Order: sequence, then structure tokens, then C-alpha cells
Amino acid sequence: MQEYIRKLVLGLRRALLSKRRPNPAPETTTTSDESTAGPSRSDKVEELPSREIPKEELTEPISAETQVTMALETLKIEHVPPTHQVYAAFFRDVTNSDFLHAQLKARNPEFDYALIDASSVISRHHLLSGVFNALIVILDGTLLSQTPHSEIVLSMSTNNNIADAYRRWGIAPGKTKDLIVVKLVISPSSTEADSATQPAAQTPESIWAHLSESIKGRPVPLSDEEISTATDWQKVRKYYSLNNVPVLAKTEGEEAKKKVMETLAVSSMALRTL
Repeated sequence: MQEYIRKLVLGLRRALLSKRRPNPAPETTTTSDESTAGPSRSDKVEELPSREIPKEELTEPISAETQVTMALETLKIEHVPPTHQVYAAFFRDVTNSDFLHAQLKARNPEFDYALIDASSVISRHHLLSGVFNALIVILDGTLLSQTPHSEIVLSMSTNNNIADAYRRWGIAPGKTKDLIVVKLVISPSSTEADSATQPAAQTPESIWAHLSESIKGRPVPLSDEEISTATDWQKVRKYYSLNNVPVLAKTEGEEAKKKVMETLAVSSMALRTL
């Protein structure tokens, strides 16, 4: 009986061992093409560790020249010699108009600019027309005001009253919130004295550096869209005597009327010098 039990136990052990032992993998033969081929899709490919790119590598730094191009615009005006370069910038929400007006009143040479209240400007075309009219007078040497920049402010007017022009188009202390700055840089021509004896001409970089430091405001593009949001049309109608003009009464549509007022304003500015 004991011998029978011993044989039974040994048989059960053999059966258990045979179940635990893995079956041998079947032999496979590979051809020469398969042996030279690359890894199959089922093979595990080792992935390279990912690296987070810092923000400074994603964003290209803006050079000083690019910043100048964005904020200080070079005005390209036809029929003006290359010795006369005109630059302009537009500042919104200006908070130090008192300081800027005081510098002009004191005739501080560092603030030799044409500072124009944008609320009295209709568009880029309106502004450039005034600058062009002033340049004609400057090139002819027949200034009616003391400086080229004051001539630019005067050119926005319909008469030769300088005080009236500054009161209407110039910067007003404590009132001007949107300011257009025009800078005229006149370089000596090749026929004039040796350049070594002439003061160094201001560059766009130096002009913008001084403006951005001196004017407490928000620089924006000198575009029609920005100017239109600053225009005070009641002022424009009053300053250019556009109230009760028959052609405006016959014009339909607000935008069409604004275009007509722009044309009338530019025409009256041109007639001032005749």
C-alpha cells in the first residue's frame, strides 16, 4: 500500500513539472534577405530624451534698429532732397504734456520738434500735406516762423497767425493726450563746408531714444486707423471753417463727409501760402 502511494506521488510530481516547463521555441530559418533587413515594426525603438526649449530660444530678440522702425517712421516725401530727412512718431495717452510744452517755451534745443495735437489732425494725408507745404517754404528759405519745426505747425493752419496755429495744432499743456511728433533732420550737402566742421546729424536711433525717454505715453503706429480714433471732428470743423458748408450738407454718409472735410482742409492749407 505504501509502495502504491509512493508511486502515485511521484507520478503527480512528474505531471506538475511537465506543466511548468516551457515548450521549446520552434526553429525558424531565415533567408539572407531577412538577415540583412532592418528591424521589424515589432522591435522596440529607443526614444531620444525630449528637451524643453527655453522661451529665449523661441523668441528672436528685437534689435534696436527694428524697434526704431516700429515706433519712429521715416516719412518718404516726394520732391524733397535727400539732405532733408523727416521722421514722425505717434504717442497716445500722454501724461506729461505740461513738461513738453515747458521745454518748447524755454526753447530747449534738445526738444527741437514739431509737437502736434492729434485731435486736430484728420489723417496721414492731412499731416503729410502740412509737412510738405512746410518743406517747400523751408527749401525756399521763406520761413514765416522762427524755426523749421514751428513752420510745420504753422503749415497745418489756414492763415499766417503763428500764435493761433500753436493754440489750435500745437501741444496744449494739461490737455493734449494724443501727440504726433515730427522731426526734420537737415544734413549738410556735399557743396557745403567740410563735414568735419559740421555737427553730427541725428540718427533715427538717437531720436527715438530721446523721444521714448522724454514722452510719457504709449507709442502706436502713425496710421489712419490710430489717427481717426484721436480726431476731434468738432475742432476740425471749427478750425477749417467747415460748418454750414453746402457741399457737406449734400454729401450722404459719415465716412463720405469726413473724406470731403479732409479735401477741404488740405485745400485751405495749400491756399494759405498764395
